[in-house]
Amino acid sequence: MADAATAFPFPPISIVSQDDKTVTFNIVNPFESDVFAMYYQFPAAVSGNTKCFSESPFTYCPEPVNVTAHCMTASEYSLTIVDIWFVDESVVDSSDKDKVPDCCHPGDDIEDKPTVLYTFKVYCQSKCEHERRNVLELTDDRPKGTKDLNEALKDGNVASEGRGVEKGSPYCSAMDYPCGADGHFVNVCHYSTKEGYQTYCVPESDSDVISYMPKDYCGPCVGGFGGTKESVLA
Repeated sequence: MADAATAFPFPPISIVSQDDKTVTFNIVNPFESDVFAMYYQFPAAVSGNTKCFSESPFTYCPEPVNVTAHCMTASEYSLTIVDIWFVDESVVDSSDKDKVPDCCHPGDDIEDKPTVLYTFKVYCQSKCEHERRNVLELTDDRPKGTKDLNEALKDGNVASEGRGVEKGSPYCSAMDYPCGADGHFVNVCHYSTKEGYQTYCVPESDSDVISYMPKDYCGPCVGGFGGTKESVLA
């Protein structure tokens, strides 16, 4: 969300139910007026393959859109990634120019309209040991390294289960592979067929995502081709 000029009054996602393999949630219009169009993409199969749907127009007081997404499972917390695009000339800031991907079959009528993308990390089981609660994180308010990594992961082959990590510990540790201005972030290496091996600088809490990618590992990339994408911390 750090890159989006459009802020929503409240999160458009509310979780209905959770288990280790799927999470069911509702999507609502968080703005105080009708929106020209809304697109949403989520993993619809155990393999991690995504589907994209749309609502146009997306009215202010409709029945919520109910979605059940499959989760990427790990030893501690399973999760899923949900992308939501809002397209409108009134509620979306004109400086937001995100692109709805072709797989969502966007119409020609949205081409010149302001578009904002929000990417959510939705947990499929509670992160609290003593209290059951719905858990939702907006990944776009993370530093740039994480947002880039989330985009790159869409081009890769995602495993349905992550590699093991000790309970209560991040998958990659900033003590082993520090990066960022204060060394509090961690370097991870991600492989994609488009860009090859790329080094990313992300918060420790986001490093669990690479456990689902068979060619990814903790630390900066060694060999291969590509470059480095780091976050600059204030």
